[in-house]
Amino acid sequence: MKEFQNDQWSRRKFLKACGVVAGATTLGACSKTYRGEHPEGVRREAENGWLSTVDSLPMFKATLVYLKTGKPILLIKKSPEEVIAYESYCPHMACELNDGVSSQPLDVENGEMRCFLHDSYFDIDTGKRLRGPAKEGDVIPKFPIRIDGNQIYALNPSS
Repeated sequence: MKEFQNDQWSRRKFLKACGVVAGATTLGACSKTYRGEHPEGVRREAENGWLSTVDSLPMFKATLVYLKTGKPILLIKKSPEEVIAYESYCPHMACELNDGVSSQPLDVENGEMRCFLHDSYFDIDTGKRLRGPAKEGDVIPKFPIRIDGNQIYALNPSS
């Protein structure tokens, strides 16, 4: 599998080449419980709803954090002071937006985030669908967070 982990062969391209993506979509394999191949070191909600620190988030990337309930959240650091959060949920096929990596690049220049599976694009500020197979009017739900100094907390812990 190592030969498919370079820039030329993404997981999506590999699955597409094998015909798995089309088959999985037809069979409805995507569900709200899809988890991909998440690394062991992925961030998790701690006591009192603590999610992360602002300083530890990479700029212009979506960082995956799991709530205690198992719900995946994407923390997006747009500037040194601005962090927004979304549920990692694509309304198109009810899949997670992330592809199992703890930190995915975003197209900040164009203000977009992308669902890895079917290439739906969403506005990074509002979560609204921009283009792709997701329906016009589809929105990725924002997740309420509170920033206290350098600490990031879920407003409704384990929701």
